[in-house]
This record gives sequence, structure tokens and C-alpha cells, in this order.
Amino acid sequence: MSNRFLTSLDEKKIKGLIQNSDGNLSSLLEFLNRKYNEKFRQFSKKFSQIFNSTPAGIIITELNGTIIDCNQKLSEITGYERQYFIGKNFLHLNIYYSGGWELLQKEYKEFLVKGHTYPSEFQIMKKSGDIIWISLAAEFIDYNGNQAIQAIIFDISYRKEREEKLKELSTITEKTTDAIIKTNLNYGITYMNSAAEKLFGWKLEEIKGKNPIMFNAEPEKKKIEKTLYNKISSGEIYQAVLLNKKKDGTHFYNECKVSPLINEGGEIYSYIASQRDITERIMSKNRLKESEKKYRRITELLPEAIFETDINGNITFSNSAAFQIFGFTSKELEESMNIFNLMVKNDRKKVKSRHNRLLEGELNNPTVILMVKKNNNKIYCRINSRPIYENYEVTGFLIIISNIHQSVIAKKKIKQSERELKRLNELKSQLLTRTSHELKTPLISIKGFSNLLLDLQSTNIDKKAIEYTKEIQKGCQRLERLINKILNAAKIESNNLKVERGKHNLAKLIKLAVKALEGAFRERNHSINLNIHEKMIIIADKEKILEIIENIISNAIKYTPPDGIITIRSEIKKDRFIISIEDTGIGFTTKEMDDIFVQFGKVERFGKGYNIDSEGTGLGLYISKRLIESHGGRLWVESEGRNRGSTFYFSIPKYDE
Repeated sequence: MSNRFLTSLDEKKIKGLIQNSDGNLSSLLEFLNRKYNEKFRQFSKKFSQIFNSTPAGIIITELNGTIIDCNQKLSEITGYERQYFIGKNFLHLNIYYSGGWELLQKEYKEFLVKGHTYPSEFQIMKKSGDIIWISLAAEFIDYNGNQAIQAIIFDISYRKEREEKLKELSTITEKTTDAIIKTNLNYGITYMNSAAEKLFGWKLEEIKGKNPIMFNAEPEKKKIEKTLYNKISSGEIYQAVLLNKKKDGTHFYNECKVSPLINEGGEIYSYIASQRDITERIMSKNRLKESEKKYRRITELLPEAIFETDINGNITFSNSAAFQIFGFTSKELEESMNIFNLMVKNDRKKVKSRHNRLLEGELNNPTVILMVKKNNNKIYCRINSRPIYENYEVTGFLIIISNIHQSVIAKKKIKQSERELKRLNELKSQLLTRTSHELKTPLISIKGFSNLLLDLQSTNIDKKAIEYTKEIQKGCQRLERLINKILNAAKIESNNLKVERGKHNLAKLIKLAVKALEGAFRERNHSINLNIHEKMIIIADKEKILEIIENIISNAIKYTPPDGIITIRSEIKKDRFIISIEDTGIGFTTKEMDDIFVQFGKVERFGKGYNIDSEGTGLGLYISKRLIESHGGRLWVESEGRNRGSTFYFSIPKYDE
């Protein structure tokens, strides 16, 4: 240092001092010593300033690890004051976290042997308790004439955080189906995910550092390049659909989005682009345009009015049927008309509400509204709306309107007629009920007096009179059955029929009905085959079920010529019993099968040469059908036609004990 110091002194001053020293060097040495101390102080001050202002933390230790000095930056990094470190062994500091101490101890031992070390990265805990990442590199230095170790420390937490985010981003980009390409500030490719390699056909190592503009196959490539660079370099996002090319020269449509990556300081440090092949979408769009042309041509052939509107209901398209139905011209409809202006005020809110539900993804069924023609005439129309999508967003509505005015008016007239018919039917039921009650009174008298004649006066009247009296009794019985059927029919019509339910064995009820009709079987010389289950438990009104069974069997007896066969079977299906009553009678035509279950739906067979009993009112099957339905069952008939017999079926829910 003395030689360097001497060369810095003024040579003339030194010669002058030697000449004036008279051979005495003491004054010269004193001068040199003063100058040396002054320069050393300046040097120490400058070194201290550099030592404490460096961006890195510095620790100087003896070879055994005892800390002999550290700078201010180390305190800023760790949060501990300088005094905490001085005199302590760096391995004994209470700041290491999650394997940091073990790593440092290993690196220290290797350093003492090899004389050098690479930067080590590990975590420490600051005085505040925060965990940070640091980088540490060491070297041997001469410190005050002794060999020492100098450790340079940097806080690398921000870098580690960025690396972690980049690692996470890399994981995400590898999983996404979109192609991801990252470039540096000079637009050189630094990263491509596997989707990008697959899309373009290039491997990253083949085109690393090249400009992605190489993929562009647009005719105005330079113009697009300029627009792209201007946008992203100013911090904006560039979005476009571009014609690109793959490694093999194949062209495809690419939807790309290029974004600048900005650090915490607000500076752009990189660019990233996401891309996807939308060739199929573009081709579909082109096919759609062609399809729209065909659609326009087809709409002109439809009788319905077809409208297209924007999101607010302004008409953008209408077919010729719309002009004809509403009386407006194409120009009037498509240039200044809102679809809601064609509706009466009360229905506008209804249709707007339906359109709002369409925007929320809910589909609506057609509805009927009242609309207004150009001449202010009002017409009933059926309206059906569907959303129109463009780029996955609803941009308007397709509205189909049918003129159903005549149909609605006709239905109103029909409803009015139905109400009138219902009123007349109620009057009919009331008349039948009153008439039946009026007939019952004299009938009781006739029946009572005829019984008295036979019981008390049979010995006083001749044989012929007795026969006449018995005929009167039979007529009374027939009339009584007729009146009871009319009364039951009236009760059914007015829903006043009482049903008293209990637990019964259907098999026993069938047998009771057969026994009650034994005389009729013998009179017509019919055979009866009974093939039913012995136990069929139901919850039902016993008398009503007996009436049903007797009605059906009675019909089979009457409409089967003598020497016929009647077969009764039972079947169990899931939760119900099915009873069939089959005869070998004259059968039914298709039309007759439709008529027999309605009130007074008797098929007239008198005088047609059939050897059958054609008596009846046409109420028995109607009553039976309504009664079985009141029990949760069903009554129906099957026949292959005239003279081919028939089978009546009824079902009834079974009771599981």
C-alpha cells in the first residue's frame, strides 16, 4: 500500500522535503505518516459506505464460523440488529427453517475443503416470524491480515414466489386443451405447452427463440403483425381470428388472444398467447349462412307469420305470410315496427315475461294472445318464441305466429254449446229423477194391490184373472227395475251415489250373482263354466259389485241364443283382479262397442231375426261402468264381430291382507 500511496504524492514535494531535511529523515517520515492516516480514514469511510449500501447482506466470519462483521442490509433482510450477529457462530443462529441449518452445515464443510461453493438456497425465519427464501454464496477473503470467510446473502423470496406461480401456471397450461405460447420481449418463443406442439406440429426445441408470426398465413401478414405489436407493447390485449398454418403446411382458423405479462413494477416482462383451432366452428358458420338462405326460402312457403327480432323486439325479418296476416308491407315491418306493437296492451307484458324466461334458458310452450292488424282489427294468434344465438349469446328471437282466430271463435262457440248441453243434461237428470219418483208412487199401489189379490182373493177369482194379476206383477217388477236404474243413473250424473265399502271375497260375489240368475240360465238352456280363484279379497260396496256382475251376466244370457255357453274366468295381474265373462252370443260391431257404455246406449236388435231377449233400457252397462270406475277399476268389451260372441272384462284393485 505504501508504494501505491507514494506514487500518489507530488514528486516535487518529496524532493523538496529531502533537500531541506539536511539529511534528517524524521520530518519526512512524520509527513508521510500523516498523509497515510488521512488516506486510510478516507478509504475506511468509503469502504463502510459501500459495505452498508450494497443490495446484498454480507457476513464476515472467522474460519471457525464466528461472525466478526456484517452490514446493514443483513439487518434489513433478517429483521435482527447488527449486535445480534457479532460474536456468534453462524451455525448457532436461531433463524434457520425447514432443513436450512442442515444444508448450510453440509455446504460449510465442503467449502472448507474445496475452497469455494455455489450459491445455496434455503429458508430462514425473520425476527417478525415471516418465512423468507435467501441465496447464500461464500468466498475466502483477507480481513485485517487474516484469512476470513465472506458470505453474500440475497432475499430471493419474490423470485421464488414467481417461480412457484410459473410452476403452477405451467401445470395449468399443460392440462388445458388451449395452445399456450410464451415469448420474451423480443417476441422469441420461450415456452409452448403440449397442446401448442400438437396444434402447430412443432416441438419447442425446434422453434425456440423464433417469432410466432411464422404461423401466420394471412395475406396481409405485415399489417396484422404491426397491429399486434402496437397493441401488446402498449399493455393492451390483442384478440383476433387468424388463418394459421401448421408445420406440414395445413391451414386452419385460429382464435388467438395475446396478453402482456406485467410485473409488480408495472413493467412488461413477457407475452403469452392462448390459441384454439376453430376451423370447424368457422366451417359450421359458413354452412349456417348457406342454411339461412335455404331457411329464408322455406319461410316464404309457410302459412305462419315468421318474425326475427333483436333483443328488444325490433323486427329484423318477416316473411310474406306476416304481410298477409297483419296487412303491413315488408318495409313497414322491418324498418320501424316492434313486435310488441302488434299485440294488445294486456298481452305485451305476458310475452315480454316469456322472453325474459327464454333469456334465462327456460323454454316456453306456445301461447294464445290477441294481436292487432294494420286496420285495427283484433285476431287471436298462437305465438311461439325461441332465442337466436350468435357466438353463444342470445342476440334476438325467432317468433312464429299462427292465425287461429276462426279456431278460437269456434272453440268459444263449442264451449258455449257444451255449457248449454250440460244445463240441459242437468235438467234431464232432474226430470228423470222427478218422473221416476212420481212413477214409484202409483207403482207401489199397483204392486201392493196385485199382491193382495193373489194372497187373499185367489180362491174367489177365476184362473184367468189370476194369470192377468201375475202379469201385472211381472210388469211392476220390470218397471221397478227400470225406475231404479233411472234413479241410479241420475245419482251417478249428479255425483250423489253413496258407496258403502267393506272387505269382501269377489269369488263369493260372483257365485251369488250366478245363483241369482239360475232361472234365466235354465230358461235359455245355457251352460255356465266357472273358472275363478277361490279367494279374491277386495274393498268394495257389496251391492254395487253384485249389480255390476249381474248386469254383465244378464246381458250375456239375453244376447246369446238358446243352448249357448257362458264362461267366467279370473286373472290376477300385479295389484288387481281381472274378471272376464265370455259368451257365444251374437257379438258386437266396432260401432256398437263404442255406443253400449253411454246412457241409453242400447243396441236395438228387435225384429232382426235373432233368437234373443231384446228387452233393456240401455242403462245397465252405463251404470256398471261408472260403478266399477268409482271403485278404481275399469270395464271394457272385446268382440270379433257379429255372431262371433263377446267378452266383457272388468278390473278392480285387490286387497293385500
